[in-house]
Amino acid sequence: MNPITLEKLDGVVLVSFGLLLSLLGSSILLQSLAMLQVHPIRGHDPWFLIGGAVLCGSLLTSLQRAFWGEREKFAIGGLVALSLINGVISHTERVRETGNWLGIPYTVSDKIAVWAKQNTPQETVFLIPVAHVDDWSHFRHLSQRGIFAHWKDGSAWPYAPWFAEEWLNRLYLLGLAEVAGIDPKTYRVGKWVHLGRGFVQLYREVDQHLTQAHVEHVARRYRIDYWVLPEHKRTTFPVVYRTDGWKVVRVIPKGGIATERPTATPP
Repeated sequence: MNPITLEKLDGVVLVSFGLLLSLLGSSILLQSLAMLQVHPIRGHDPWFLIGGAVLCGSLLTSLQRAFWGEREKFAIGGLVALSLINGVISHTERVRETGNWLGIPYTVSDKIAVWAKQNTPQETVFLIPVAHVDDWSHFRHLSQRGIFAHWKDGSAWPYAPWFAEEWLNRLYLLGLAEVAGIDPKTYRVGKWVHLGRGFVQLYREVDQHLTQAHVEHVARRYRIDYWVLPEHKRTTFPVVYRTDGWKVVRVIPKGGIATERPTATPP
């Protein structure tokens, strides 16, 4: 590799490292939600794309002087063509499975999110399933409405540590401790590691065991306007929307609503 290429590569590395540190620092110090959306530690696809482009570009730059004959050009062109063909085939299969040209699956959570966006005020807060099923983690940004809690929110702790305790307390209110058979007061580092092996099923059980009494208790402390639950689950709350085996009910807790109700996580 020639010296000029090395200097350029060093510059790219330094700039990238500086950007990483600036994003990390600004998002934590300023607690900016906008900065958190593009935080590198979240592993967004664009960051991988940028990193892959820089890596491939640097590799080709280092090899072009030593190996840049007709055969090499043909080989690179063949690899690019093969990648494009593979991408077209994969996307065609996704289009066939999903029924839309973008290849994006349209789940029941998407339908309810669209309904919520069109039929509720922007400050509305929903209690949705906390488990990783039917893509409920997309509900917040598709509906542009707040939600009480979701298991995916726990991944915010590396870059938003001030939110971790609040997130965990909300899951406790939904019955996580009872379902998991744990006592938060006796927690010790490493004591609950075994729960990580079955956390998907654990959150599903939290949803399954959630009752109207739980929801009423939570709604007296936090703002919850609507609860999304399976059609078969019993509740006396009035149903305002139904679709594909799910229903949305208006939460009206007994004993009224607390005067000061902390809002749920923002949309």
